Amino acid sequence: MGQNFDVVIIGAGASGLFCAMTAVQRGYKVAVIDHNPQALKKVSISGGGRCNFTNLAANAKNYVSENPHFAISALQQFSAQDLLEFLHNKNLTYKEKAPGQLFCANSAQEIIDILQKECRKVSFFYNTKIKTIHHQQLFKISTSSGDFSSSSLVVATGGASYPTLGASELGYQIAKQFGHKIIPFKPALVPFNLSNELMKKTIKLQGISLPVTITCGKFSIRDQILFTHFGISGPAVLQTSLYWHKNEPITIDLLPQQNAAEYLLQQKRNNIKKKTGALLKAFFPDRIIEFLLDGKDQFIAEASERSIRELGQKINHWELTPIGTQGFKLAEVTKGGVDVNEISSQTMESKKVQGLYFIGEVLDVTGQLGGFNLQWAWSSGRVCGQHL
Repeated sequence: MGQNFDVVIIGAGASGLFCAMTAVQRGYKVAVIDHNPQALKKVSISGGGRCNFTNLAANAKNYVSENPHFAISALQQFSAQDLLEFLHNKNLTYKEKAPGQLFCANSAQEIIDILQKECRKVSFFYNTKIKTIHHQQLFKISTSSGDFSSSSLVVATGGASYPTLGASELGYQIAKQFGHKIIPFKPALVPFNLSNELMKKTIKLQGISLPVTITCGKFSIRDQILFTHFGISGPAVLQTSLYWHKNEPITIDLLPQQNAAEYLLQQKRNNIKKKTGALLKAFFPDRIIEFLLDGKDQFIAEASERSIRELGQKINHWELTPIGTQGFKLAEVTKGGVDVNEISSQTMESKKVQGLYFIGEVLDVTGQLGGFNLQWAWSSGRVCGQHL
């Protein structure tokens, strides 16, 4: 016989629950199916357990997609300010850590509790695997917890990042089944791996963090870099990974606030009686200086202009080519996904199959670091729930 619902949502993440909440508010009978034992697993660990739930600056320019205009409608229909008003009415306490980046004051559990309370009329089916999906007049979903039918099916499965939390390619498989194109997907907001040759030089920098500017193609960002045992990480690197393509070089300015060559040449002209390493102590920790000088420290007055300019180039324009990334296991999000040109930006409904919707990370919409991806989840989930 099976169970009949108005809406079946596959995925109990941020977008799925926001859609479910919105749909039950409109009087729909809603089921949420997830293969995990509980909802919002990714939300629970986001932001270091404090959940960076939005960014007040969120607009379409903060997202990467084959169609850069697609996110505009949903973000306007349910903005970061709209989310804040909703959460304020639910008495969520929050803090602004960096400009626009809002975190739960104490724990991600605060926002999880709010959403679960709003979804108390939703029927949840956890630890449930999808077997088959068929569509004629209704969607027929066969699962390990029995059969379901509904007039609307919402795919809110997320991307392939965080496989340890149960991420899978299910959403892409469903999309393909119904004739949708998939933009090739890859890890994003993820650390870079460096070559063995380069790692021999940078391994001594492990654990050092400092502010830099990284440029990749037309994208440039000033933020922190962290040297690791496999390469480089930190906010500046994670952001850059969203725009990086395989075999593409990146340029790192280790001293964004200063033209290193001009500074050192001025010290030479002033006949300063100090070694180059001593002059760099004003800007860098000792291990960075050792890396930059590579055992060739000398009094600045004796250094040639050419060697000073070469050092300046290494400091302000250090070019390197990552050999890859740490992959989905450490990626915060997945870039690529269901081609949004085949989805209505107004409603999140498939242009190919009536009653089929895609929301959240499964779509080819990927936000920058800093709360943008969760805002996309809330916005796309809300818009879908309002147009079912």
